[in-house]
Amino acid sequence: MPIAAPSTDLPPRHRPGEAAPAGRLSAHLIGRVRPSRRDLGDIERGIAIVTRLAAFATGKAAVVARAHVLAVEGAEGTAAMLARVRGLRQWSDRRSRRRLGALVCRASAAEAQPLTMLLQQAALQDLAAVAIAGNGPLFEDATEAARAADALGLCLVTCETGWDEGGSGAA
Repeated sequence: MPIAAPSTDLPPRHRPGEAAPAGRLSAHLIGRVRPSRRDLGDIERGIAIVTRLAAFATGKAAVVARAHVLAVEGAEGTAAMLARVRGLRQWSDRRSRRRLGALVCRASAAEAQPLTMLLQQAALQDLAAVAIAGNGPLFEDATEAARAADALGLCLVTCETGWDEGGSGAA
C-alpha cells in the first residue's frame, strides 16, 4: 500500500507564524528562512516516515535529501544519526555550498535534545531545514529557537500532526 505524504506546501505569501490553509497539514514557518520546493518535498517525505514509524515506537527522526531517505533514527539517537549522514558526502552540493535536505523530528520524543542543539547539529551537516512534527517539548521550544535557526541559516518548520504526548498514533 503506498504511503501518502501529508502536504506541507506553504503558500507563496505565507508569513512566519501563520498556519497553512485549511485542508492541508497545519504547518508553521518559524523564523525568516523559507524552504525551497525541494526542501518542502523532503519535509513531506520525512513526516510520512516518522508518522508511519510512530506506531512502532521507533524512527523518532529522519533525514531526507533530494527525495531520498538518508537515515532513520534507531536506538543510537539523533546526534549519532546525523553523524552517519555526514559520511554521505555525495548528498551534499559542495560546489555551490547550497544546503540540501531536511531533518524531521518527532516533537514528543521522551529524551528530546534541546532544539537549539538539534539546529546546530543540522547546520553542521549542511541541511537546509529542520521540521518538528507533532506536539511535545520540541514543538514548544520552536518559537524560542527561531533566532538560532535564522543565525544558522536554517529553515525551521513546525507541523501539528495530532500525535499524543507519547508519540503514538498517526494523524
